[in-house]
Amino acid sequence: MPFVSDIKASAFGLSPLGTDYGPFGGPGLISVLGVLPESHNSIIVVFDVAPRADDYESSFSATNHNLYQISAADPYYTDSDGASIYVGPYNQASRQLTIVHAEPASVDIKQIRLYTDATMDDNVLYEVSIPTTIKTENCDSFVGPDTFAFVSRLRGAVMADGNQVLRYSDLAYQLYPQPGTTPQVYNYDDTGDIAIHGPDESLRKRILRRLLTTPNGFSFLAGYGTNLGLKSLAKPGTLQSRANVIAEQVRLEPDVLGAVAGIRTQRAPGGLIVIVDVRVVQQDRREKQFLYQFPAG
Repeated sequence: MPFVSDIKASAFGLSPLGTDYGPFGGPGLISVLGVLPESHNSIIVVFDVAPRADDYESSFSATNHNLYQISAADPYYTDSDGASIYVGPYNQASRQLTIVHAEPASVDIKQIRLYTDATMDDNVLYEVSIPTTIKTENCDSFVGPDTFAFVSRLRGAVMADGNQVLRYSDLAYQLYPQPGTTPQVYNYDDTGDIAIHGPDESLRKRILRRLLTTPNGFSFLAGYGTNLGLKSLAKPGTLQSRANVIAEQVRLEPDVLGAVAGIRTQRAPGGLIVIVDVRVVQQDRREKQFLYQFPAG
């Protein structure tokens, strides 16, 4: 079990899911934006405002690990004849996990790291239950969903030539996201820990953060952010305006020479989605295309 003196920064950096309040949050409230597996035995809970984290025994503190629960979904179904049928699409967990430690990530106290007592299995659908008793330092109350699901991805596939295929994905990871699920925004190395991104993956992730950050959401970065405003995307003129803002923001990245962006909506079985297409010319004249898909509300 890690000790307080071992607290480290989150692998996801600052505000990986944006700087806005959660859909149910607002002034005087606290809610969870999502849950992201960080490594083979650590999970990051992302709050929309900083939770109280000063007491490892208080029911109001986000650092009381006894308040959290983690469980694995069973991919097998027992029919009326007693036969066990695999319904997938995930693996069955080999063990029941327990949260044994909780701590605030350094740099960004809105992120709380949870440690499990054993390594998570690969490709298992886990659910983490967040204690609704958690409050902020000002005693603001918890609102919104308290159970979040994620799929563990511990290792990338290895090709015949020995080159590792990194399991990297962004918010397009789930084309039709279900309530309570958090898309993945990371990749892993072959040890199961978060991998260091290459230049292309890094740029993709930095663009994603700009899309999710409200303008001036970082007080030390004036003008940073796009105000994507998914719930207000309706008219063609609004879409084009948002695309122009996205392109302007992407051009501010230090390794970008030029950028154009397109944005459109599309009907899907899970509802309306917003597709953002960003085409970038980098300083070395290479051209890259990044595609992001978001639920529209």
